[in-house]
Amino acid sequence: HTTIHYTSMITTATCGNNDLLTDDSGVLYSPGFPGNYQNRQRCTWVLRPRDNHLALFQLHFLQTEHFYDKLTVYEGSSESGDVIVSLSGRYPPDDVFSSKTTDDIYVVLETDATNTDRGFNLTYWASDCPFPPSISNGVSSFSGQLAGATLQYSCDPGHVLIGAPNTTCVEGVGWSAPEPTYCRIDQHIPGDGIDIISSPNYPEQYPPNLDCWYVITTDPGYSLQVNILNFDL
Repeated sequence: HTTIHYTSMITTATCGNNDLLTDDSGVLYSPGFPGNYQNRQRCTWVLRPRDNHLALFQLHFLQTEHFYDKLTVYEGSSESGDVIVSLSGRYPPDDVFSSKTTDDIYVVLETDATNTDRGFNLTYWASDCPFPPSISNGVSSFSGQLAGATLQYSCDPGHVLIGAPNTTCVEGVGWSAPEPTYCRIDQHIPGDGIDIISSPNYPEQYPPNLDCWYVITTDPGYSLQVNILNFDL
């Protein structure tokens, strides 16, 4: 998984009327959050974290009246742009979305005449570098995506990182080093030993998007024998 650390956050929790937010990063709440928003509201915000930079945002919470109250985010500074995402009801947190060609995103919250809920909570920021991908059997942590931000990778216990563990965001270049390829499992079995290697989460189903490498070594003068006890892909 990926952890983002922010140095400065500006918070907004009022019903916007095409309000323009130009801080490098900030937190946008629905009106009244963490309490409920009101009926018959149409709140709009233009997020422009920094000129000539892509705008990114991450939803941490969304809970609206399903089908009737919705949050829609558009590319650009009005509803004429392409829809980046349109959500209603409950939404799992942590997905990161981005504008594709502009430095603006347009956020619209619309509610109907009956029933309310807690609304939403999202973080937005400007980007010089793309959002870093996750890595199998490891975690990443970074301080943002503007020039000077740092990105660090580390592996789960028992794994070895293949690639650079640290990189820096450089304006006009991107990350200064490519992201690591994967976290490799290194396992040494003594000459008179025996061990069992299993896929992640075994005997349950393995999770998606894995890239697992196993490197098994033994003492000099010994050979390795592999017996497959169970195989189901």
